[in-house]
Amino acid sequence: MTTNKITAVWGASAFVLFYWFVLPAWLLTVSGLLGWSLPFWMPLMGRAAIVVLALVWVQRTYLKERHDVAEKGIPLANPGIAVSAKAGQVAVMFQPGDTAVTAAIKQAWDVTDILPALLAGRWEVLGQRMVQPTAV
Repeated sequence: MTTNKITAVWGASAFVLFYWFVLPAWLLTVSGLLGWSLPFWMPLMGRAAIVVLALVWVQRTYLKERHDVAEKGIPLANPGIAVSAKAGQVAVMFQPGDTAVTAAIKQAWDVTDILPALLAGRWEVLGQRMVQPTAV
């Protein structure tokens, strides 16, 4: 599960939990101020609408992420690696401790010749050989 999906699920959960408890009290307060009498099912319908909105939100996020992944050409088997359009540049969603990858990106090293190894997940090739920085 990607960070976008986790964020959407947690955000939708927070949205539902907040309005699940606040909406009935809010409806009761507003109806009291206006002098109306709400039917008993009104808060239940409001809660159902909140859950439906959250589910639609999560579904749209999942579909949008799938579209973005396909558009950017990120392989689904390993969605953390993306190859940019410029030769020799690798954009990586890296985990803590992958300092060689961070250094290669920050120093603009030319990694064209070792790109297949990097795409295969063999990051040690960056530490095994010195790659000359490219002229910017």
